[in-house]
Amino acid sequence: MSLTIQKVTSYFKDLEKFEELNNEAFPDEERMSIQEMLNLVQSKKIEVSALYDKQQFIGFYVLVIENHIGYILFLAISPEQRSKGYGGKALSLMKKQYPNCQIVLDMETIEDSAPNLQQRILRKQFYLQNGFYETEYLMEYKGLEMEVLCNQKTFQKNEFETLLKNLKIREIPFHLWKK
Repeated sequence: MSLTIQKVTSYFKDLEKFEELNNEAFPDEERMSIQEMLNLVQSKKIEVSALYDKQQFIGFYVLVIENHIGYILFLAISPEQRSKGYGGKALSLMKKQYPNCQIVLDMETIEDSAPNLQQRILRKQFYLQNGFYETEYLMEYKGLEMEVLCNQKTFQKNEFETLLKNLKIREIPFHLWKK
């Protein structure tokens, strides 16, 4: 496995594959269109990166960096490439690329009534096994309750809240609170 990162622009060669994965990996209420992502890249609010193993498109991630906080908005691996270590390798690359940043992400909370309960449990196990910690914080995004995880034992809550306040995506407010 030789995972590499390529920045995504409007001239990106695999936009069609990117769009297909974006549509497959994220439900409508969470998904951001590629055009929205590219507009935010131009305004320097986010970075969008494609993941490749040699010449093969493996997946992508979308990251916001501000004041030593990196917030993963999206991370997706192509269905045929899942469970091969690419997701963990992508997280490692992000940590190496931003060694002085706390990397934060959110995921659906684990609720017994969730239709995809097993998927949520496996996702959380994946993040914990890849060096992320529970922060004891939840956040709301477009009416969805999400659990916040980070790659350091001490969560930089104030800095993350500042990032959220400055992050203007579709003017959606983000709310953060302790469990």
